[in-house]
Amino acid sequence: MNSDEVEVCVLAGRIAELLEAASGTTTIRRRRFLLDGCERALRLADPGTVSEAMRLVAVGLGLEVPRETAPPPNTVRVPFDVGGTDGFVRGLFVTFRPHEHAVIDPRLHAHEGSHRAVERALAAAAGREGRSAEGHLLTALRPEVFRDVRLEGSSLAAAAFVSVMSAWTRRPVRPEVVVTGGIQGERVRSVGKLASKYEALLRARSSARTTDVLVVPAVDRDSLPKRGAVQVVGVDDLDALLGATLAPTPTAAPRHDDLVLEAMRAFRGGWRGWRWQSVRAQLEALAADLPSRRVDLQVLVLALLGGALRNLGDPDASLLVLDRAIAVSETEDGREGVPDVPLAWLWRTRAATLRQLGAFTEAWKAAREAVHIARRGRLREHLIWSHGTAGLVAMSRRDNERAIEHHRKAMETALRHTPASAPRSGAYLVEALGADGRLDQARQTFELALDQIRRHVGGDSAASKTTWLRVALASAAVRNGDTEGALRALDDDDVERALSTEPQPGLQVRRHLGRALVSAGRAAEGYALLGASPSAYGRMLVGHTAFLAQQNVLLEVRLRAERGDLDDDARARGRRALDRLPPYEAAARLLQPRAADAMASLDEACPARAVEALDSLLDVCERLG
Repeated sequence: MNSDEVEVCVLAGRIAELLEAASGTTTIRRRRFLLDGCERALRLADPGTVSEAMRLVAVGLGLEVPRETAPPPNTVRVPFDVGGTDGFVRGLFVTFRPHEHAVIDPRLHAHEGSHRAVERALAAAAGREGRSAEGHLLTALRPEVFRDVRLEGSSLAAAAFVSVMSAWTRRPVRPEVVVTGGIQGERVRSVGKLASKYEALLRARSSARTTDVLVVPAVDRDSLPKRGAVQVVGVDDLDALLGATLAPTPTAAPRHDDLVLEAMRAFRGGWRGWRWQSVRAQLEALAADLPSRRVDLQVLVLALLGGALRNLGDPDASLLVLDRAIAVSETEDGREGVPDVPLAWLWRTRAATLRQLGAFTEAWKAAREAVHIARRGRLREHLIWSHGTAGLVAMSRRDNERAIEHHRKAMETALRHTPASAPRSGAYLVEALGADGRLDQARQTFELALDQIRRHVGGDSAASKTTWLRVALASAAVRNGDTEGALRALDDDDVERALSTEPQPGLQVRRHLGRALVSAGRAAEGYALLGASPSAYGRMLVGHTAFLAQQNVLLEVRLRAERGDLDDDARARGRRALDRLPPYEAAARLLQPRAADAMASLDEACPARAVEALDSLLDVCERLG
């Protein structure tokens, strides 16, 4: 199996073929090559396509099999043709994205004709249901699969129509169904390359867990050979299409208050195992389904969605969603019907998003509004969080006094009312005190917060809070030149586990430990720890965490330049890191001039200029969070 064949198997989800090839090879280099292909294929597999037998083989090869997540009930399986036997079947569904104006996810690289076809399909569904299709778009369970695939033609129309009608009528798509076809008025019309799509489905069945039913335009049905493995159903109008693809009975109408509580729990666990993609999908589906009268839930769900988008590394989209939430809250219904809890979420999230965009003045205003709302509503938990956000924004503004003030208020409130949450506020306060040069006070606060963990927190939560607290003390120590103190703070089993498994706070551990090791004369260890950041956490290293990883690489380059260790390899990695800084506009205005100066210093091989340029750049990176 050569590299092109491996890529086809990854694209098509033909995991069994890759596992078989990897199991049968004996050479170390080829085994590593094939295992890499298996790992990517498993990560990009649609839910439900990895059988138990495949999972056992993968585990036997030392591979991690990602946890299965249930696809949305309006997911439609669609066959694609990329030439010959290289077709594939993937799950697509219509979701709701209030910040998007497209009808197809840009990551699917669809031709203009496909956009027009999907737009007509969504309009046809909206006309039937008396709804608006605005903000709805077609995406994939694994959009990244389509990175190198160009989608052309009108065959996505039938799938888009079925998916959005499924969402609106609460009739799930039958899991055995695979759909292709165009739409013209009420008719389902013929599409091209049907034979090769049929062959793609036959081949894909080796990894499917259900019997397959291929739904095609009626005019094309007799052109396909009769093969026992797949039942072919022809439909000639939209009613027949829905009858062949959707369950006959809708699911029960949901209790939206319960769904919002469930979404809030999912949001709070978004960093554990890096679940932000699934959190985003959950919130988008919920936002599309909320009744217009529930302005309170609309504002809260949009605020949470804005937070998920920010954590995914898209603060521009986050701000658009939050602007929509503000608009809802300021309507007549919103002023009467939106209580303080959703508003506190909204303004705190807005502050964090504006901070990530580099709009520090506006972020400060939003953070102060969040504190005001939480205090007005006597919302103790939200007051703690809002003070914490205000403290982080103040640190980005280099206003250490206000940062200490807000973090201290957060910790004091937590100690009085919810002692188990005090250590997280304590970690922020430790870092702020360290930034202001008050290392002794930072150590005292660390001991106080550590005592709260011992007294009030247990299990995994204790390990997580201890790790964040130790990272904060290490940051304070590094800022004040206490190398030994930083090394002692990070010499802990919980910290070691986070370093190996979680990008947050693992990337911060790498940053502070790497710098401390270099200062302690163990430069090679420190460089290696920092330089490995972009490859250390696999699929979890996307969005804002990827930005944090590139900061670590730039820190390594800066330390090498200072010590005279800057070689061609380090300069090349530094250039790659500079090319991958955030593209969003406000941050780019702060970052790009400094990045250009750093790039020039690396091109000129001028260590002194590189140190100065990278110091300026890393300072801005830190302020962005």
